[in-house]
Amino acid sequence: MATPFQQLSPEPVVHNFRKKSAVPVPIKCGIYGPQGSGKSTSAALMAAAISAQFYHCAPVYLVDAEAAWQFLKRRIFDVEGTKLIQRPFSTVKDMVSSLYQAEKIGACCRIVDPPLSNELLDSFQQKVGYIPIDNLPNSKLVSRPILLGVA
Repeated sequence: MATPFQQLSPEPVVHNFRKKSAVPVPIKCGIYGPQGSGKSTSAALMAAAISAQFYHCAPVYLVDAEAAWQFLKRRIFDVEGTKLIQRPFSTVKDMVSSLYQAEKIGACCRIVDPPLSNELLDSFQQKVGYIPIDNLPNSKLVSRPILLGVA
């Protein structure tokens, strides 16, 4: 005689669905938060996982002038066997040229982590003649956005 659990649970159903291969699609991801909230670490973890899972550990291209990424390089990228290529660009013009450089070397992800807000505010001030202070958030809450682009 069957137990009550065996009576309620039907036989497993086997489906014969055709398996499709996973094809990665290009994405852009913006990460925003206060200092120390884990923006750089989150971007590094996403880029390393995407590189390892979909692109056979293709290089990851990083645009950042700070040396703090060397810690993430050792703790994340070296463990995954992914090469991290860091360029110390800090202007919008350099960021645009970095996109072409990343494509040329075959990078699967491009992380942009520079403090460009001052350059953008200065260019806005030159164009308009002033910066409307009432539209700016509290300076203690302002932090740098990080952009992660996947090819």
